[in-house]
Amino acid sequence: MTDRFIHTTIDARFAEDMYKVGYIHVRVNLPVKFMAGAMTPINTELIKLTAETMSDDLAKCSQALQAINALTGLALMIMQQSYQESSIAEELEKFLRISGMSRTLFTNLAKAYNN
Repeated sequence: MTDRFIHTTIDARFAEDMYKVGYIHVRVNLPVKFMAGAMTPINTELIKLTAETMSDDLAKCSQALQAINALTGLALMIMQQSYQESSIAEELEKFLRISGMSRTLFTNLAKAYNN
């Protein structure tokens, strides 16, 4: 993943890839805290590589570290959003299955409640 961050374009494809990470964490029942926890060693490695390769230019090193912080923060926010949305969708499916309620009825009840 470290190499992915170094050689990536921040675009819709990147966001889609990060979104899939959150979705997959839900599918395998991996707690959300593991996503945040995994970012620590990624950040540590990226900071180390940056310091090693840019130690002769503090201004560029500082800019690179800010970019790394922004990128990993963005990635984590996307993954957490996906995790939350996927968790809610999974819980809704369980509710509909257990209750026997149709999705149409549920949607109509939700619309009536929101009005």
